[in-house]
Amino acid sequence: MPEPEVFSRYDIYIDIHSPTEAHVKRVLVIKNLETKAVIPGLAHLQIFLGQKEKPIKIKNVKMTYEDGTPIPTSLIKSEGKSIIRYDVWTPIKARSSMRIYAEYDLEGPLMKGYLFKQFSYPILESAIPIWSSEIKIRLPKGYSASYISEGGV
Repeated sequence: MPEPEVFSRYDIYIDIHSPTEAHVKRVLVIKNLETKAVIPGLAHLQIFLGQKEKPIKIKNVKMTYEDGTPIPTSLIKSEGKSIIRYDVWTPIKARSSMRIYAEYDLEGPLMKGYLFKQFSYPILESAIPIWSSEIKIRLPKGYSASYISEGGV
């Protein structure tokens, strides 16, 4: 059976303030594929927390609807990741979309390396299909970006 809803957009903006601090904003557009209204209900965002001996902390979690109305959230910690659980009980009309925002701060060893700093932000699986996504990263002042695919040059 096809999914009743998808993320038609799943954008992630990461503003790295320093090698140990970053602000993350996710813009999620939930699209209702049904011919009747659906209520998304309970959902979650999974966030990778780095290595066990050097964990990354999540702080200042905030989720809102497009109009700024807060969305109830809870932070669940498990080994290697945290889960932001959120409750969306507002119906999405048939064949319509709803935009929600998730914001949080990361604190801990985000960048590693001596001569070159390495930053990675794994995107963990989603139970809802993602049609389109964009990831933008803003580096701290004085840093530049280079990229090599996993297979090398």
